[in-house]
Amino acid sequence: MATLRMGFRLPDTWRAPLDEMFAPWGEDGRALAEAIAEVGEAEHEALIVHRAAAYLAGRDQLLDAGKVVGIISQPDRVSFSDLHGMSPEERTAFATSVLAPLHTLEDRLAPLLEKIKALPPVQSDPFFAEVRDGVAITLARARYIRALYEAVKNDADSGSDGGRVADALAILGEARAIVSRRHADLHDGPSRRLLLNAPNQTVYQYGYLREASWLCFWERERVEVQRLLFGSVEAQPGCVL
Repeated sequence: MATLRMGFRLPDTWRAPLDEMFAPWGEDGRALAEAIAEVGEAEHEALIVHRAAAYLAGRDQLLDAGKVVGIISQPDRVSFSDLHGMSPEERTAFATSVLAPLHTLEDRLAPLLEKIKALPPVQSDPFFAEVRDGVAITLARARYIRALYEAVKNDADSGSDGGRVADALAILGEARAIVSRRHADLHDGPSRRLLLNAPNQTVYQYGYLREASWLCFWERERVEVQRLLFGSVEAQPGCVL
């Protein structure tokens, strides 16, 4: 409905459609709309203004293969191995330009998540619960990717990851719990188009969110860092999409 309305008439502010969508929930709806808008502002600042979007996004095997031959099909980012091979000055600059904005995003999202979790409808209303889980997984993602990059930076600087890989693994466990909770409360059940193995018109014969649904991109990054820092021989999942 919001999209149809904007196709006919632009709202006075970008937040107005949020207010309209959640107006039926009264004061709780108003509070949720405000929180969603603040999440959007925080993400815009970190991901667009500070260009950190590529770090929250996942990378599959095809994206990395394309980069080797000069094909860049989505915003690029510094790889873990590239960061490890930088000079100390370059790593410090990376921390300032990339890791600091991600940390700021975490600091802004954390209180907003608590604000959303405190709204009474979250316990029973599927729309409120879905927003809660969306903000929770975004916060976990920012914390996770920053932990992995800080592990690589620490190792390059001092020969030790400083416990940041362990931090990342703990966050990964939290993320799995969020995904499991969402899978248990899907609006439309398991979807052939989104999640299941099924014939379709793409080169991959499964739903286009299947890999994301089991955190394949997170696992791919975990394996990459453990191979780089600890000499792991675990195979890296392709996560092809």
